[in-house]
Amino acid sequence: MGFRRSWVQVPPPRLLVDRGMDKMQKQERRRFARIKKTLFVQCRPYETTDPWSGAILQDISQAGMSFFSGKAFQIGEVLEIKLMTFIRRQPIYVTGKVVGTQKNSEEKKWITRISIVKINEEDLMVFQELIQIFLNSIKSKEA
Repeated sequence: MGFRRSWVQVPPPRLLVDRGMDKMQKQERRRFARIKKTLFVQCRPYETTDPWSGAILQDISQAGMSFFSGKAFQIGEVLEIKLMTFIRRQPIYVTGKVVGTQKNSEEKKWITRISIVKINEEDLMVFQELIQIFLNSIKSKEA
């Protein structure tokens, strides 16, 4: 008998569309602060046994994240993200849908943006605590 984790569905980010704009000019209306943070993460296609690919986190929020990777992912692809934290020894696992990808020509890497679609309850609590620590550190630097 194994431990069964319960999952929490995370609503997708809302897009604000100006009727005079084409589809490529959609602007995202942020519900959560985007925090610039450089951390090592690992990712792979969801529900596969593919090896983990290393990536460098560029920014993070409660609704998603973006990272630099040597691998190109397709928009709409679902990824499993493994994030190690200083809060606990076990990693946080997040399932995210690729909402944007862009080649960074200077470093020959890809910038991938994901929207979080699923995270188990225990990982969600640690993830939210991590985000709060990052926000508090920004506020203390501004003070």
